[in-house]
Amino acid sequence: MTGVLCAMLGSNAFLDTQTVTVGIVNFGGPTFYGYSFGVGSISDGTFNPAGGATILNFYYTTAGSVIFTLSGVRANSGWTSVDIAGTTYTRTSATFTNSSNTIWTWTSATNPFGTTNGATKVCNFT
Repeated sequence: MTGVLCAMLGSNAFLDTQTVTVGIVNFGGPTFYGYSFGVGSISDGTFNPAGGATILNFYYTTAGSVIFTLSGVRANSGWTSVDIAGTTYTRTSATFTNSSNTIWTWTSATNPFGTTNGATKVCNFT
């Protein structure tokens, strides 16, 4: 098992920056790469554009999706895109759901976190 870490860099050019230390987990189905299920880590784990909401998950699954989950019900606004180690995903191209938690899902995605356990990936939100 490995972790994904997104660390705060303090740049004024971004709404939020997280550093993920990649963790890897497989429960007998798709493999997850990033921060999820208590695997991997994330720098401060709070998302500034959503009032400091807790980041619950930020990972790639071999089912072909990137998943970004915040605690609680949040609006689909406040940020435009996220760049994960050079791969950019726009908020408006994600499937958005917000019932008990808020989830953005990008399908047909490639793995921006890579497959190296313990690698760090910078995630910049604009």
